[in-house]
Formats: sequence, structure tokens, C-alpha cells
Amino acid sequence: GINQLAAGTSQLAANSAALRSGASQLAGGLGQMNAQVPALTSGVNQLANGTQQLNANSPKLADGATQLEQGNSKLAKALAEGSEQVNDNTKNLSSKTSNMFASPTELKHKSYSYVPNYGYALAPYMLSVALYVGALVFNLVYPVRRLSDPDASATEWWLSKLSVGALVATGTSVVEVLLMMAAGLHPDHLGATLINAWFFALASTFIVMFLAVAFGNIGRFLGIIFLVIQLGSCGGSFPIQVTRAMGGFFQMVNPFLPMTYSVYGFRESLTSGLGANQVWISVGVQLIYIIASIALLWVAMNAERSKVTYVDVEAQNLND
Repeated sequence: GINQLAAGTSQLAANSAALRSGASQLAGGLGQMNAQVPALTSGVNQLANGTQQLNANSPKLADGATQLEQGNSKLAKALAEGSEQVNDNTKNLSSKTSNMFASPTELKHKSYSYVPNYGYALAPYMLSVALYVGALVFNLVYPVRRLSDPDASATEWWLSKLSVGALVATGTSVVEVLLMMAAGLHPDHLGATLINAWFFALASTFIVMFLAVAFGNIGRFLGIIFLVIQLGSCGGSFPIQVTRAMGGFFQMVNPFLPMTYSVYGFRESLTSGLGANQVWISVGVQLIYIIASIALLWVAMNAERSKVTYVDVEAQNLND
């Protein structure tokens, strides 16, 4: 026993260092445990709160489970009925049934506008150009700066030229539409075609007349320049969206030119497709140009009245 006690004492002495290290680790672990006690307490509180919420919402959870069970029952029943219908259809399968599954929809094509050839497509542009050129020719030939009465006032001069210009514009528009129809171009809406042609002819005539009275031959030249600008900007030959020349100048002025709306009006009246209101929009814009041109013509004639002299054409012809 003494020998065993001596041996055990030796082992205890040999392991005393390990015993002290273990005691130190135990003390450190107890310290860490003591430091984590607040976090453990907070977690226990959170667990208690969550348990309370779970307990409070358990009736809703039970209701949801019941609804889910009922929905699954309905789905199973509907799938069973659908499968029976599919089986019934399969038994009576025909070519019509297979065609229906292969092509469940049918496409129908309906044209909102019919343009039979390139001539119809270009007609609105050429009709507008012809009316404006007719206004230019009239104002080049007709002596708008000549008085018919030596004692006529500026207003009388204005009324006389205005009436003649309106008469010529009316005749030009009617003759052009009739010639167009004689050549084989038949409009969808004849009345709208005549109205659009008449208003654009009036606008063109009075625009050029104002320029001719206000600036003489220079004004007539400006009328030609205005025609050139409209040719590139009205979108008659090509869509204005692809006309990008001159840094977008033509696209910028397109909405403000009378020929733009004349082309749109003719397109709708000849072949439809732009909406019933397009002709009235075109006529409204051209009416603005007509009123503005007539007003400016009156102002120009009042300014130029003192510079214009009466010429007796008949006496001059007799002398010649």
C-alpha cells in the first residue's frame, strides 16, 4: 500500500502542471459562460416572444391548412373531370378536332387603305405641286400691281384682286380634279378631294399674290423658293421621317407648311387610311394660311398704293 501511495504521489506530482492548466481552462470557460449569460437571456426572451406569436397565429395557420386541403380537393376533382372530358374528346377525335388543336386561332386580313399602284401613291404630291405652280403662273401673268381704276383706294384694289384670285383658284381646283378623274384616278371621297384642292389653291394663290404685291418680281422669286422648300419638306415623295437632308431642316419645317397638309388631305380623300378627320385638319390649317395671306395682302396694298399708278391698257394698245 505504501508503495502504491508512493507511486500515486509521484503521478500526482508529475500531472500537477496539467491539473493546474485544466483548472485555468475551467476558470476561463466559466468566465466566458458568465459573459454570455445576457445574450442567452435575450435569446430566451426572443424565443418566448416567437412562441407567443406562433400561439396567437395558430388559428390562422389551422384555417390556412383547412383551405389548402379544400383547394387540393377541388383541384383533384377538377383534374379528374378534365381528364374525363379529354378522354371523351379523344374517343370522338376527328380532323376538325385535330385542326382546332393545331391552329386554335384564325387570322383575318382587312386593308384599311387600298393604293392600287404608284400613280395613286404619288398623286397627292403631284396634285399639290400642280395647284401651287398654277398659282405661281397666275401671279406671273396677271398684273396684280396694276390698278383698274385711277381713283381706286387700297381696299378697292385689294377687293378687286382678291375676287379675281379666288375665282381663278376655284376654277383651277375644279379643273384639276376633273382632269384627274378623266385620266383614271378615282377618289374614294370626291367631295373631300374638291374641298382640299380648293382650299390649297386659295392658300397658294394668296400667298404668292402677297409676295408679288409686297416685293414685286423679288416676291415672285420668293414664291418659287417657297415652292422648292415645300417640295423637300411636305413628305410627298418619301416619308418625312427618312428625309434627313440639310441637317434636319426639312423635318423641322414640315409641320408648318401648307403643302404638307394638302398632301395629307389628298391621301385621305383619294385612298383613305388616315382617318376621317384628316381632311378637316388639312382644311383648317390651310384656312389659317388663307386668312393670314389675305390680311397681309391688304397691309401690303395699303403700303404700296402710293407707288402704284393707273395704266390705261386700252389707250396704250391703241397708241401701239
